[in-house]
Amino acid sequence: MKKLTAFLLTIYLFFIAIGYSDAMETTQAEYVRDYSNLRHITLMIGLVLVSVVIWGIKEKRINIILRESEEKYKLLFENAVEAIMVLQDGKFKIFNPIAEKILKSDANRLRSVNFMEVVYSEDKERISKLHLDRLSGKESGTKHTFRIVGEKAIW
Repeated sequence: MKKLTAFLLTIYLFFIAIGYSDAMETTQAEYVRDYSNLRHITLMIGLVLVSVVIWGIKEKRINIILRESEEKYKLLFENAVEAIMVLQDGKFKIFNPIAEKILKSDANRLRSVNFMEVVYSEDKERISKLHLDRLSGKESGTKHTFRIVGEKAIW
């Protein structure tokens, strides 16, 4: 950003220098006309410079806010005491460390296993129906309790 601003400022000063040196070689009437054109060019370049600086400041602020938001989300996600799992196409796409701990499974296995494989056999039919209802847009509530099967335990 600093390099771009310095570059634009150099161009701005260059145009001013060219305009003044050319104006010295002209008659009084031509000088007034050339100076008027130079003022317009200078004004436009100045506006571009100001716009670039304002854009850079806004972009920097947006990036800082986004980074802070991502850091907060990451802290919440990784330090939650409940399992957080995101499913896509029946597979685990994102899950927090506590989900791995509860399921007593590692990340590679969880990414490869179908969600219904970890649902306890007596709960599969009910959970499958709830999942299909949610995918079709039906309201099925926000909290559902069901048991899951890890590699070494049933929760």
